[in-house]
Amino acid sequence: MKKKSKMEKEVSEAYDQIAQEFHDNRVAKKNFYNEFLDMPNTMKALGDIKGKKILDIGCGPGLYANTLHKMGAEVYGIDISKKEIEIAKSHYKSIDFRVGSAESLPYKSNYFDTVLIALAFTHFENMGLALDEAYRVLKDKGHLIISEGNPVMDVIESIEGKPEFYRKFGDYFKEGIRYRVWSVFMPVKHVTYETFFRLFKEHGFALYNYIDSKPIKAGRKVDPKAYSVASKVPYFIVFDLVKLSNDNMKRIFGISLPAKKHIKNKNDATE
Repeated sequence: MKKKSKMEKEVSEAYDQIAQEFHDNRVAKKNFYNEFLDMPNTMKALGDIKGKKILDIGCGPGLYANTLHKMGAEVYGIDISKKEIEIAKSHYKSIDFRVGSAESLPYKSNYFDTVLIALAFTHFENMGLALDEAYRVLKDKGHLIISEGNPVMDVIESIEGKPEFYRKFGDYFKEGIRYRVWSVFMPVKHVTYETFFRLFKEHGFALYNYIDSKPIKAGRKVDPKAYSVASKVPYFIVFDLVKLSNDNMKRIFGISLPAKKHIKNKNDATE
């Protein structure tokens, strides 16, 4: 595995600290935003995955991977957090989990039908390199599913002395790393919608579908207040992207893909 970047080191250390709590809350379905908002909409974007080869990048403790495996997919999971992968391996032994970077994947080219990045893309320091790697391992016309926080909602800030759901807008156009305060300080890279779409196009992807995430009704019992707000405002979004050939890039966008350099990993998990 390549040497971790500064952001990768901070993200892995933060998730190492909260990995067990995060897994336990997810299994107990106590996390409204993951279980009743992000995951149902991302699964909708994934569609029928029976028999498909799927790579879950930023797989965490393996909840998505396990769900996809039960639905009949051949699943591989990778995460920068050693602790998250330890938990995933201990609970879901039939799935291939590895510690590794999204920017240097240990898998052979043109192997996967679908690549999933659920609530992890803005943890990547070099988003372009991560997209290049996803492009490389995907089959022609394969799909890249990315769920993320809505970048407009990401700049809404709490107001001191006001109730929980009172908010003010920050600077949407100021891109860069911000630290979210959970039980740890978690680095997240804020980018605008414009940057998302520019990156996707520059790295060989076209938008196939898009979802503004709304919560499922079961979430109302878990957190009525969060359900009420999330039913009116999209906290999360889902991009369904399709890998384009160089010919299709020229035909649709009028540009060619830049040459991509990749040093093959001798320990490719899919060899």
